[in-house]
Amino acid sequence: MLKVVFRDYVDTHKLDEASKTMDILNELVGSGYLSSTKRTLLRATIEATEQKGLLDKIGPALQSCTRENLTFGFSKYRLQLIKLGLILKKKEIKKIRELYEETHLQQYKDGWKLILDLEHSTILQNDNKTMKKFKEKLQRNEVHRALKALEQAYVISGEDFRQLLVDFSGWYDDRGHINMLKVVFRDHVKNSFKLDEAYQTMDILNELIAAGHLSSKEPTLLLNTG
Repeated sequence: MLKVVFRDYVDTHKLDEASKTMDILNELVGSGYLSSTKRTLLRATIEATEQKGLLDKIGPALQSCTRENLTFGFSKYRLQLIKLGLILKKKEIKKIRELYEETHLQQYKDGWKLILDLEHSTILQNDNKTMKKFKEKLQRNEVHRALKALEQAYVISGEDFRQLLVDFSGWYDDRGHINMLKVVFRDHVKNSFKLDEAYQTMDILNELIAAGHLSSKEPTLLLNTG
């Protein structure tokens, strides 16, 4: 599971060779993603993989990892794969592996190794065209639970979305980064006058919402910006 989770953070060869969780954690420490003062990735991992028991056990050590930081641990694509791995049962694993020449002869004990092999074969990639093709194949072959997991990997409640907007805008406003965001979102806010006139981050976020680029069902733009 962790080899899927941290594929965007750790060298693929080193990740494949890891035999223990500590091997992966040492790579994260060595790459500067994890330290005594940088623990957000651990909290984000626990949240994304739904390991509530572990959170109860070590939660006090992660209290400084506030809500606004947790949303920036993983891309939408990575969250999709994590969600997929969490819900895959033997029936779905068998159906998916039989769809591809690269995997149809393999026997998988769980869905995580299947996902790793699909990524290695570039059947799964972080681009819209590839993911659309994969989801269409799931649809045609009636692998509905897997398809639902991919489509709902990062849908948040209205209340959480509103809090995310507050936390995001507060973080950037406190650091005086409004002009940076005007550059970042230049291609998303078509009315350049409104963008130029914005004096708070929330002004820009409201424009993104109005343009349909941002919602509780599609908060990816904030994740990528973070």
